[in-house]
Amino acid sequence: MRFGLISIWRIEMPTARNSGTFQVVLPQVPDALELLADDGGAYLIDRATQDAPLRVLIATSWPVDADDPPGTQSMLQLYWDNATVGAPYVFTWPFDPDQVFPFTAFVPREFLTAPGIHRLKYEVMLWSENEAFSDEILINIDREAPNHNNRGERLGFDDQVIEQGVTDAYLELNRGRLPAIVPRWSDIREGDLVEYFVGVSADPSHPSVLRGGSLRVDLSMLPALR
Repeated sequence: MRFGLISIWRIEMPTARNSGTFQVVLPQVPDALELLADDGGAYLIDRATQDAPLRVLIATSWPVDADDPPGTQSMLQLYWDNATVGAPYVFTWPFDPDQVFPFTAFVPREFLTAPGIHRLKYEVMLWSENEAFSDEILINIDREAPNHNNRGERLGFDDQVIEQGVTDAYLELNRGRLPAIVPRWSDIREGDLVEYFVGVSADPSHPSVLRGGSLRVDLSMLPALR
């Protein structure tokens, strides 16, 4: 799993839902990372945004009627695990939907502290007492580091390197490179970032540690990463 990420499962495609009176669109979370192959439909939120309110984007307005009396109000209420999130957002007529939408609502950060699966949706209530709920998205708050917060195993090298060291002949055979194998960890996920380091010194007991580079996990590279 990815460290300190929030993953989001979509129950349905982001199409409008008809509640019997009018339609509302599925909420979106703009901070979601790109959906990866092993996410199972789960969208992840970058770690840096976990300590801030979660942005919820409503892309388009519900239907409005130009003949509605001025001053009438519609309300948008967020729900987290079927409980209301703060006070509703109030829209007073007349307003221009093209100017107001996309509209951004927020889930306060205190709702994001509990790990596990949570449900997010919203309700629109018109002045005429008609109402409609959006479909839900599921949010998984994941705060555990990869490999269950344990150190990874050592890089693996060819037997020839282990027995003889890195020789000129070996480098020539491998086009000047030193292939290394990254052992698989138990909870490996697509998109995990591997960073590797190299110790450089004439005295092996006091190496100068340099960052060798990094590698993004690609599932096609399993069971071992080179």
